[in-house]
Amino acid sequence: LSLHDALPIVVRARTAAALVREEWRHALTLEAGKVGSWVWDVRSGEVACNDMFRRMHALPEGSTIYVEDVLGATHALDRPRVEASIEASFQDGVDYSAEARISATGRWLTMRGRVYQRDADGKPLVMMGVSIDITESKQSADHTRLLLRELNHRVKNTLAMIQSVARQTIRQNPDPKDFIEAFSGRLRTI
Repeated sequence: LSLHDALPIVVRARTAAALVREEWRHALTLEAGKVGSWVWDVRSGEVACNDMFRRMHALPEGSTIYVEDVLGATHALDRPRVEASIEASFQDGVDYSAEARISATGRWLTMRGRVYQRDADGKPLVMMGVSIDITESKQSADHTRLLLRELNHRVKNTLAMIQSVARQTIRQNPDPKDFIEAFSGRLRTI
C-alpha cells in the first residue's frame, strides 16, 4: 500500500472518529439536560429514541418502540390533545407542541417536534423532536396558585374586618375628625 493510497483511508478514519465523538457529545448533552429525543418514521410507526426518552415515557429498555407505545404511555385525558397537535403538524405544517402526563408515573412532559421530511404528495415521512420533564415547574405553578388563592381569601377577610370596624366607628363617632382619630386607633390595634 503506497502513501498515496493510504491517505484517503486515514482521512476517512479520522472523519469517522470525529463523527463518533460528536455523536457521543450530543448524547451526553441530551442526557445531562434530561432531554428525551426521538425520530419517528411515520410510515412504519417506529420511534428511534434515546434512553432518557424511554425512561420519561416509562417504556421498556431494548425493545423497538412504536408511536402507539408512546401514545399508550400518555395519560388518557391528555392523549386527545397530543393527537390533535400531531395532526395539526401533519396537516398545517406547524410545529408539534403538547404537554401531557405519563400514565405510569403521573409526571408531566412538554413535547416539541417538527416534520422534517415529506413525500411528493406532502405526506409526512419523518418527524423529530424532544420531550422534557416539566413536573417540578407544574407543581411549583400549582403551589403558587394555591398560595395566591389563600392570600386573596385572607385579604378579603381583612378588608371585610376593616369595613366592619369602619361602620362601627362611624356609628359611635359621626364627626369626621373624631371618626379619623378613633378609626386610626382601632386600625393600629388590629
